[in-house]
Amino acid sequence: MRRKIQALDIWAGMPAIWITISPNDINNPVKMKLAIHRLHDYESAKELLADLRERYDRIALSTMDPVSSAIFFHREISLFFDKYVNTGQESIFGKISHYYATVETNERGSLHLHGLLWLDGNMRLPNLMDDMANPRKNRIVPR
Repeated sequence: MRRKIQALDIWAGMPAIWITISPNDINNPVKMKLAIHRLHDYESAKELLADLRERYDRIALSTMDPVSSAIFFHREISLFFDKYVNTGQESIFGKISHYYATVETNERGSLHLHGLLWLDGNMRLPNLMDDMANPRKNRIVPR
């Protein structure tokens, strides 16, 4: 992993943004529905959803079905990258040219992601000295 990131640093420049994403897999209603419907038939799932807040232990539900946790995590992360990172186009972060991310678990087994985002037009190592020596070349012109 380290060599891949170093190779990206040389090729695409220094990453501009560090992100950590940890979707809430304990209280998220989408995750609760997914876990309940995977573990129970339709009628009992419907009843459990109706009184989930009063009597069902959410942590136990989350840890009983790690597959639904993985499906939920994949869905949330895919949506994040599709809607917010939007590689190659304008996004909430600016225009992202590249990204690299890795998934880990914490002590209770909850998935989270650490990632690096490279902005389009970011400083690159091979031409860093030229860019620093010629500030007018990369000057931002007001509209």
